[in-house]
Amino acid sequence: DQRVRDGLGRARQGDQKAAIERYDAALELCPQHKEGLVGRGAALTNLGKAREALKDFDAALRLDPEDANALKYREIARKR
Repeated sequence: DQRVRDGLGRARQGDQKAAIERYDAALELCPQHKEGLVGRGAALTNLGKAREALKDFDAALRLDPEDANALKYREIARKR
């Protein structure tokens, strides 16, 4: 989805808030968009919102229990 790709680009530029807006837009259309959930979780983690991020990672892992990115970022969020 273009919105998720836009979010990833914004996150790479360091604009986590704009990234979350793009991920939110994607998730409004498709609440079970795994990459959107992982991306938003990563951006939330980078903003120090680990508790919110864990909800996104857990939701992504319910969709795909072996998703490497969700597993990796969930561990990072748990340590914060």
